[in-house]
Amino acid sequence: MCEKWLIVYLGYIYEAFDKHMKQSVALKIEKKDKNKSILIFEYNVLNMLKGRYQSVKLNNIGLNHVCNAYDFVKNSEQNLIVMDLLGLISFLKYYNR
Repeated sequence: MCEKWLIVYLGYIYEAFDKHMKQSVALKIEKKDKNKSILIFEYNVLNMLKGRYQSVKLNNIGLNHVCNAYDFVKNSEQNLIVMDLLGLISFLKYYNR
């Protein structure tokens, strides 16, 4: 298996329940042992694709098929993104709205 793929550790993904939105979400967690955060970049790209940053000139793309990134949280040990929980069932619910 290792001859075919280069496997890179990227972090952890957990399912959580957001009490304010009253829905299940995914928490994507990255330990702070890295020099640069990949998650802050991912969070910003997802929000740009959703058309949430008016300062970025992307003609307000607003792609509906890109998952929502609701929050980016930093603390002394880890960074995390709160985002849509996607999986087969979530995927089917999302596209059958």
